[in-house]
Amino acid sequence: MIRLKQDVIFNDFARPICLPYTENIFKKFKDGKLTVIGWGTQNKADDGKPRVISWKEQEVENNLVSRENCNRFFSRTTGKLAYSQYLIITHYTIHIITGDCQGDSGGPLFKKLPVESLQGSNDTIERFFQFGIVSTGAVVECGKQGKPSVYTSVLYYLPWILDNIIPKVKITICSNCTVTNKVKPSEELNTGNSVDVRVYKNVELLPKFPDCGPPPAILPTVMAGTGSTGSGATGLTRVKRVVGGRPFGLGSLAWMAQVYVRNSITLDLHLRCSGFIISSRYVMTAAHCVTEIASPYALDSIVIGNYNRLQPKECIEEECNERKFIPIEDVVVHEYFAKYTHEYDVALIRLPEEIKFGKFLQPICLPLSEDDNQAWTDSKFTTAGWGKVSGESVENGEHRHSNILHAINITLQSRKACDFVYSRQTGVLDKSRLCAGGDAGKGECSADTGGPMMRWIWGPGPDGPRSIPRYYAFGIASFVECGEQGTPSVYTNILFHMPWVLRKIEP
Repeated sequence: MIRLKQDVIFNDFARPICLPYTENIFKKFKDGKLTVIGWGTQNKADDGKPRVISWKEQEVENNLVSRENCNRFFSRTTGKLAYSQYLIITHYTIHIITGDCQGDSGGPLFKKLPVESLQGSNDTIERFFQFGIVSTGAVVECGKQGKPSVYTSVLYYLPWILDNIIPKVKITICSNCTVTNKVKPSEELNTGNSVDVRVYKNVELLPKFPDCGPPPAILPTVMAGTGSTGSGATGLTRVKRVVGGRPFGLGSLAWMAQVYVRNSITLDLHLRCSGFIISSRYVMTAAHCVTEIASPYALDSIVIGNYNRLQPKECIEEECNERKFIPIEDVVVHEYFAKYTHEYDVALIRLPEEIKFGKFLQPICLPLSEDDNQAWTDSKFTTAGWGKVSGESVENGEHRHSNILHAINITLQSRKACDFVYSRQTGVLDKSRLCAGGDAGKGECSADTGGPMMRWIWGPGPDGPRSIPRYYAFGIASFVECGEQGTPSVYTNILFHMPWVLRKIEP
């Protein structure tokens, strides 16, 4: 089954077909004829001509036959047919041979049957019921005389269907009400492995507190972890990006990076994902950002030190910074990364030369032990990127990305909140992943994946044990739903993967 991202609006051109709900429905059969419909190949297998695909829907009526009579066709390849399969012999006359073919697979085998009227009277109405799914057989040999086709029995699999169709579960999260699904950050961020990488040799390759995640040059409007309001990005146009986000000032999140792919035909560059600087030679991002790239695109470069994607040079008063396109020296993808479920969705991009840190370029801090999860009690985090402008698409069906770096505050949720939405695709979330977000109109979106889920931590300084604030990255955006209400996002748990990170980074 394929689950759609939004509800289908039924009308005269789009309606659902009925499914059989009990074996009693077979009593309504007056004959063994059923219909197949599709856009498959129109000519038969043995006419020696190139296959002709139909541009219009075509239908054919076929006859149901017993499994026993048809096992001689398929027992060597499929084994004896079980009750999960129907056998249909292709209908033919002396001059015309018909049947399903390539392009018809997956289509319905159906029949119009009378059913009781919904008004409670003795009247009946006719409806189409689907009994099979085109599977194999004559689909391969395209209407060969006397050759039957095999269909998957819908009624046989109806319990499985009902077990696996689910409504989108809404998780009520709002800023003006009492949140009922509060979580303890230390419990959700806990790796279950008592991770402490401070003793790893390569930890020396990462910047140490307080030389990472410094306060922004221009404070963000809202800083997750402080509960206070900053000065904002004065003079900048405030528009919604990162679906519901606010613009950060130039230099505010100096570790943010853009991951670009290049079209090998047109040579155009396209924003693929976000990432973030973790050391002078490495950018961290999601594994799917550097692996699931469709042709003719290929991974090309990293952009750092950039706030507005359209501006090659940006200034704060007299101090300026030039946008930098940096080629990629190497990409390290977690060896256990699963393309479909996005487990172990973490990758490291190695740069060919060291980054010179300054006011516009800084690394973000990374958690090194479970102690870093105990430094606060609220569940607020910040996420940022140049992703899709809003939850809607533009007219040509393509997503329009933000030119300006935007960020939002999100709330950490329990993993069960994400399991309700994603478990069919991701499996049940374990401690290697986190769940956050779900506010209506707020959330990460296209091209935001790979970016950090971060927050402030107050550390020791000259004025006391909690006098210096620094940003730490705790998650990597993996699965996102573009700010859809009640739908949180899935993040890779960075602390869980820190032993892997320190094994892979090099001087």
